[in-house]
Amino acid sequence: MSVRKMVNDFAKITGQEGTKQLYLTLIEEEYTEWKKEIGGHEPVKELKELSDLVYVIYGYARVVDFMLVPSAEQLTGDMAIQDAMDLWLEEYGCGAVKREHMLLERVLGLIYNYAGYKKWDLEEAVRRVHSNNVGRCVQPDGTVQRRTDGKIVKNESYPKVQLGDLV
Repeated sequence: MSVRKMVNDFAKITGQEGTKQLYLTLIEEEYTEWKKEIGGHEPVKELKELSDLVYVIYGYARVVDFMLVPSAEQLTGDMAIQDAMDLWLEEYGCGAVKREHMLLERVLGLIYNYAGYKKWDLEEAVRRVHSNNVGRCVQPDGTVQRRTDGKIVKNESYPKVQLGDLV
């Protein structure tokens, strides 16, 4: 299943259509969480945060109606991802839709290349994160709860995603 399909399924299951602003917030949150894990002693956490970042980028693309095809670029390290991500965060609101679309594809291409360089199975990690996200969106009482900005509140008693065998 493609990431785009996973994101569409999540929206359907949870009833979360999302907004551009919600996904901008989620992208910044996940990007910040990934940056905290770069070069740490727990590569599983870095892979998890990178998977989350891919997931919310595709969620953003869904609400702004972009069809993303990650561009293939030569990996130059995690700084290349940070440079591309920082550039996108600086320019997303300028109305340059084509440029925004190209930058997001560049970011995704760099993320996938980075994971390949680390020898991580990012595609499987994103599939597991998706499955876990769907399971964690339902609270013990059967409801789906949201923060005031619309983000789904995770069921804290649901088991966390397992990615240890992918790093």
